[in-house]
Amino acid sequence: MITYSNDRLFTFKGVTPLVDKNDKYIVLFFTVFLSILRVVFSGCDSPLTAKWPSVLRHYIFKRKISSEKKVSKMSESIWYFAWHTFSFGYALKILMKEYGTVENPGWIRYFVKDLKGIWFFSEDLEHVQNKIASWPMLNITMETRVFMLMCTGFWISCLIFINWETRRTDSTIMKFHHVTTILLLALSYIYNFHRISMFVIVFHDIPDVLLYLTKIYSYYNKNNDVLLVLSFGLYGISHFVMRFLFLSRYIVYPLLMKFDVFDYSGGTIKYLWDFPGGVICPASIAVLMVMNAYWLNFIVCLFKKIIFNRAEVGKSGKILMFPLVDTRESD
Repeated sequence: MITYSNDRLFTFKGVTPLVDKNDKYIVLFFTVFLSILRVVFSGCDSPLTAKWPSVLRHYIFKRKISSEKKVSKMSESIWYFAWHTFSFGYALKILMKEYGTVENPGWIRYFVKDLKGIWFFSEDLEHVQNKIASWPMLNITMETRVFMLMCTGFWISCLIFINWETRRTDSTIMKFHHVTTILLLALSYIYNFHRISMFVIVFHDIPDVLLYLTKIYSYYNKNNDVLLVLSFGLYGISHFVMRFLFLSRYIVYPLLMKFDVFDYSGGTIKYLWDFPGGVICPASIAVLMVMNAYWLNFIVCLFKKIIFNRAEVGKSGKILMFPLVDTRESD
């Protein structure tokens, strides 16, 4: 049951988050704004906008940076590269602010030392030491609030545009990814898990930046196969390191192994699942790990294809490498 009081969403299954019901208009604004921005700069192959000129497509075609067949793919990849670069940079900026200084340390400075899950739910050092339950009334800055709503708007726009993007064999999986991402962002915002979300965004954006940089280079007319494979390899490594090792160390381990709910609640809550959001939060992380495992499997399969099909050693001893392509794409 969701009810409103003084323009605030104050009840969501027993939780009292600081969510304004007018936030949905901010999400709508960013959905529309980013959609328009995408059409103007990257273009869109929908029946309505297919013939509209776009900045990136015009520039790529005029400069013959990519073949005519791959112009739309390249502009699409540049759009995602720009977003993930911005998203990573802004999320990192927010985390750096909350890290604080030596004179005025923030919660992250303490968290990276002990990796205790309580830091995700307690306002500051005093609250942690005195076992004061700050959550769900954790302070969230306007900057963080707007950024999370912007991210939600972006992925809603992606869900709208997916019908006109490059056709892939796993388009259904991509739709599931977008819907899941939107739901996870919304739940994180509603339940005030913004501290966890900032880490998750950073860990996921780093591989995506490398992925779309690799895709952009693959569409470049004068790409080098060796550099292309190395770039993809770097992406694969970053995917495993960031989305499995770092996510496990800084999110899964603190939440499931180093978060004493009984101690945190002063003996009123015995099990994690009795904690409001105690099921939603771990379940969301589990969904993330499943999706990451799917993408890792795809990366490994593509690497296998490269290893078994890439080399034919001639008499000159030169290694001939086949072009690295996204096998999910259908022309």
